[in-house]
Amino acid sequence: MSPEASEEVELLKAIYGDEAVELRNDLVLVSLQPRVGQGTALVSATFALHLPDNYPTMKPGVTIEKSRGLTDAGLSALNSAAKSALETYGSSEEGCLCQVMAELNEALDLANDESECLICLQACGNVTDQSVVYAPCDHVYHAKCLGHWAALKKSEALQAVESSTSSVRSQRDALAREVAELEAMVVELQEEGCRLEELVAELMSKRECQRKMLEEGEEIEDPGEDEPSLDDQLAMAKDDLKSTGSKRRKAESRRSEVTGRLHVLEDELHATAGDVDAAGLPCPVCRAPIQWDLLPPWATSTEMPKEATVAPVGALPPELLKQVRQLQKQHQSILQRRQAKEALEAERAERLAAQQEGFAQVGPPKPAVDASDTQRGHPTGRRQSEHRPAEAWDEWSSDQWSSQWSSEPWGRGYSGRPRGDDANGPRGPSNRWSRSNR
Repeated sequence: MSPEASEEVELLKAIYGDEAVELRNDLVLVSLQPRVGQGTALVSATFALHLPDNYPTMKPGVTIEKSRGLTDAGLSALNSAAKSALETYGSSEEGCLCQVMAELNEALDLANDESECLICLQACGNVTDQSVVYAPCDHVYHAKCLGHWAALKKSEALQAVESSTSSVRSQRDALAREVAELEAMVVELQEEGCRLEELVAELMSKRECQRKMLEEGEEIEDPGEDEPSLDDQLAMAKDDLKSTGSKRRKAESRRSEVTGRLHVLEDELHATAGDVDAAGLPCPVCRAPIQWDLLPPWATSTEMPKEATVAPVGALPPELLKQVRQLQKQHQSILQRRQAKEALEAERAERLAAQQEGFAQVGPPKPAVDASDTQRGHPTGRRQSEHRPAEAWDEWSSDQWSSQWSSEPWGRGYSGRPRGDDANGPRGPSNRWSRSNR
């Protein structure tokens, strides 16, 4: 590296800091951030300065090594600024690195003001830190836009978890119902046990009274034939009390067992839901994980701070607004054509229904009357034989059919004799179509 280049590198370190300037052989890497003061640095870029051996006699080369938060338009603006700076200051014999980096820093400041949210494509510049999320993958979003995306992805994850744990939840619900039934059974058996204990105490008191009466020589009333004795009642009450206590202990043991299994399933479901919460939010662009703590608390709420309000459609850039308006016009024309087509189809259906209704009321059209047939005595324009019922045709004999056949103009000349070998020889003459019968 030439002495002039070394001096310029030291000057760049003095201006932008030692950490921002790195040397790699004949390559100088300079990392720049926009000068925003109290605002938000949404973009950054690292420029590679390629120094030729005979620098500064020859112009250096400038490329963007890496960038963060810059759109295609911002990268194009930086490349244009680098090209313009090299054309302006590249011929200087004293070097041009400081002048070129100053122009690039100015262009980076402008790109920071024009940085766009990659979800709504609205500008993110000149806003507070809380309303913009700067992802670790170098993508920039409005906090509210990313909050909507986070709510959508979390809902999808919960639906996937519900689908995968449907059998576990069914088992949990069944165990919960069984626990409730066992608790009700335990309470009922406890009440029954208390009642039986009172009954046993009462019967023992009666038996003690009877014993005292016998000692004093008093008479005791004998129970009826169907009524058991006091000793039998006491024995039966003690047996029932013992059986009830055994049932209660079994129900309590079963309840504790089922409750333990229920707690295991609930812990499993809670762990699965915790995995969804612990999973990082996928970046809408590159799917890289984004920590949930980067989102402000209000990002997933329905309300939004005034300073983070997203601009309306009218505030879109002119080119994008023009595209949006064209799409709106296209959709409007498609909707109008669809409505006109539906109205035409409805009108056709109404006309067809009206025609069918009129045809049903009036009936089918009557046949035309032939004047020649009317003169021959057929006022309806049809032969009398055509109006004969089907049953009458079935009652005719073969002679009647033959005479009817011969009486018709188209049936005259039929001899009724079979064709074939006869007195005139095979296929002999026939008078069926003789001239006399025509």
